[in-house]
Amino acid sequence: MKKIQIENLNKLIQKIAEDIKKEVKNKEFYCIIADGTGFGYADTYKLSWKRGKELRKVKSHVKTEILIGIVKGIKVVIGVNTGKAYSDECKLLTPMLDNIVFGARYFLGDAYYGKEKIIKKVEELGMRAIIPVKDTTHKRVRNEYRKKAKENYEKNKDIYKKERYKIEQLIGNIKNEFKDRDNLKDLDMARLHVIARFIIYNIIVLAKIIFFLIFWLFLRVTLETRKINYFGFFKQPQFFF
Repeated sequence: MKKIQIENLNKLIQKIAEDIKKEVKNKEFYCIIADGTGFGYADTYKLSWKRGKELRKVKSHVKTEILIGIVKGIKVVIGVNTGKAYSDECKLLTPMLDNIVFGARYFLGDAYYGKEKIIKKVEELGMRAIIPVKDTTHKRVRNEYRKKAKENYEKNKDIYKKERYKIEQLIGNIKNEFKDRDNLKDLDMARLHVIARFIIYNIIVLAKIIFFLIFWLFLRVTLETRKINYFGFFKQPQFFF
């Protein structure tokens, strides 16, 4: 797949994400969360019975790095990058952070993202990195950025526990709705199919928000016209998806 194709697809993801943010009238996301997963293709049935070294030899899955933003409780995909099987998640994440167009208070990721390069970039973007950086058996965390991320995690464990699982939930929902494997032989085409899943997800989220807003407005206008203001206590609609 050509680089330009991935860039254009991510621009579409970002455009829909921006539309979602505007519809709920928020200037920035509460937090941005990163995680990686895999989507199978071709001979993916082998993954169900191979183990250990044999499993690592199976090349037919698309390594996928995902960034999501949380705004008013809504999970929004803001970036997707794909690579060959077993690609390094941090290497897939780095260009996504370089091209990110959204702001947020916090950045959440598991311990694997506790590398200086990632944390430094997150700080430069104005986000507070909440990553469970840990001391090793023989060495304490001394790097300035890693130490700061560790301190942020200790102070904000409640935020991490409340929000971190949401990206796993989103990935699980997408795999359940659109399947986690494609009957394709070509890696590039498989990567297109993977990114398309996340574009469709964002479109569905935007459609739900617009429908909810129209329905809420209809009810409000109808009730106020009849001078029965049952919904008078609503300052603005709340979203639960």
